[in-house]
Amino acid sequence: MKKPLSLVLIVSLFLLSACNGEVTQTPEIPPVSVKVLDLSAKPQYKISEVGTIKAEQEVELISKAAGTIGSFSVKLGDPIRAGQPLAIIDSDSTNNPAKVNYNNAQLQLANAQQTYSETVANTQDSITRASLRVQTLEQALGRLQRNLEELKSTTVSTAATLELQLNNAEKNADTAEVNYQRIVDQFEQSWKDLLKNTQNSLESILAGLEANFMSVEGVINPSKNSNFTVSNLNRNFGVRDSNQRLTTINSYNAFRPKISQARAKHQTYLPLNEYTVEPAILNIKNTANELRLFLSLARTMFNNSIVSTDMSQTMLDTYIAMVTSAEGAVLGSVSNANGLDQALANFKLDRISQTAMADNNRVIAGNQLEDARNAVMKFKTTGPGSVRDLEVQIEQTSNELLSAQADLDSARRSAGIQTSAKNLEINTLSNQVRLAEKYLDDNTIVSTIDGVLSELVVDAGDYVSPGTYLGRVIQSERIKVVFYVSEQVASRLAMSQIFHFSVSNATLHEFEGVINKIAPSADPINKKIRIEGTVENPDFLLKPEMFVTLTVDVSMETFDPNKVYVPMNAIIFAQNSRYVFVLEGGQATPSGGQATPSGGQATPSGGQA
Repeated sequence: MKKPLSLVLIVSLFLLSACNGEVTQTPEIPPVSVKVLDLSAKPQYKISEVGTIKAEQEVELISKAAGTIGSFSVKLGDPIRAGQPLAIIDSDSTNNPAKVNYNNAQLQLANAQQTYSETVANTQDSITRASLRVQTLEQALGRLQRNLEELKSTTVSTAATLELQLNNAEKNADTAEVNYQRIVDQFEQSWKDLLKNTQNSLESILAGLEANFMSVEGVINPSKNSNFTVSNLNRNFGVRDSNQRLTTINSYNAFRPKISQARAKHQTYLPLNEYTVEPAILNIKNTANELRLFLSLARTMFNNSIVSTDMSQTMLDTYIAMVTSAEGAVLGSVSNANGLDQALANFKLDRISQTAMADNNRVIAGNQLEDARNAVMKFKTTGPGSVRDLEVQIEQTSNELLSAQADLDSARRSAGIQTSAKNLEINTLSNQVRLAEKYLDDNTIVSTIDGVLSELVVDAGDYVSPGTYLGRVIQSERIKVVFYVSEQVASRLAMSQIFHFSVSNATLHEFEGVINKIAPSADPINKKIRIEGTVENPDFLLKPEMFVTLTVDVSMETFDPNKVYVPMNAIIFAQNSRYVFVLEGGQATPSGGQATPSGGQATPSGGQA
């Protein structure tokens, strides 16, 4: 008889005899209450554990430099971004070693780059001259060799031919002379125009420097008091740092006479000529750099100033915008002065190159003319003896050409050595600038991750050393839940398995997480397996170190889906037999075999219950 698998009915002997009027003699089966089980319902097995919330990421803030901590831009609990400046070490110190080292490295690199251009120009000029000499000797040797061949095959028409060559050589020499003089005149006029434009530009830059200085001076020292001290300055300026005010006033007093001195010195260079143009540019560059230093200090002082009854926020913002604009204009002036310097160097290099080339063409044409004249005279006077003379001249010219080629090779090697040395120097200084910039960046305290400032153990004004622990940043937009289970339970857990949990605060709802880490070995202290799961926390309701109560449904891992499970209380125990009753035709019928429990599973003979 096939047993149905959908329902199991456990009944008492009283119910069994009442169903069909017949009494089955089974005195061993005790009376039980009636209970109908739905075998289609899946059995459940959930584990419950206590866990702890941990931040997914956290980073310690460690000082990389020594100095005094400036004011913090964030406070405990504030969200921060990776790389966001939190505070600066020695931010207001003009003697900050990292800043001084960085400025010095930049200045050395700028000087090296300037001398590199001069070195390239000088070596290129030497190579050009040596190359032109080789070219001239090669052309002369070629002419001599051609003349020798022509002389050996002299015919009656040789004289006429030589005269024609002489005429052409004279024309070429005249043309080369005219071209040379034209190029010289052009560069002479271009030089005058360049000096005039440079003078106008320097006047404009100097006027701009004076205007920018006076605009800031009108705020700091509107009365133009020559004996200007901190006591004369509005007390609201730089009120957070008295040393900043003193440094700014000292810089102001030091620079004030220099602007007029720069004007007076500039006048001594006028009108500009080839000897005064470079000192005049240098005078303006030095003045602009000194003014830039003062404006930088003034901007810092304004930024550190406060709003009061004597100074509104609008007025302070106006001052800050004014000094920032002036500082930007001065930076532009420095760039313009550097541009004038470069234009001057380019002009000189261009003039040397083109003039030398035109002069070389003139020399070549003159040599050709001289060769033509000599050829005519030798042909007329020496006759056959001219062949030996030309051979001697060819030999001498060949030796000169070999010497000139050796000089050219030497000039190229020397240029390569000098250029390589300068490139090495520039690369070394560039590395020093990058290293100095890194040291300067070490003065800025930043977090390497996005998160929340969870701990801060120092205050503004504290002195710190490299390696000092400053605080901690945690990332809690996504958190992890850590809990421990026995080895038997751990074997039923799997990666990406979902679990549910709640915290002690009753106002919070139930949360859901996903297992993402199962430890390969037991914890040496509690001898349990560590489990970690991730949970999204966009509203920051879950805080690190909270305790949670969690549950994990391991039914699928515990029960075989191809088997039917019944509770132990559905099995009838009688002497050496065990039975379950199944519902057939509205009657409870005992199974026809023995059920052997194995982990809560009953399997009677004749079918599965």
